[in-house]
Amino acid sequence: KRGSYPKVRLQQLNIADNPDLAGFMKQSGAAIAVCMLPTFLAHPVAKACITAGIPFVNTSYNHPTFT
Repeated sequence: KRGSYPKVRLQQLNIADNPDLAGFMKQSGAAIAVCMLPTFLAHPVAKACITAGIPFVNTSYNHPTFT
């Protein structure tokens, strides 16, 4: 549910079933990716964002993987 934010689009995605995650992100036209996954699953999303040139926001607490 996106409420009254017309520029927000939610996308549910199984990252295990999408080997070209960066390509998917580029094709989606996303301006930013907000990752709601647990930290141990967020690393592939962060890498895909770097490859796709899309800013990445992780809602989890800091973890050595991202430093």
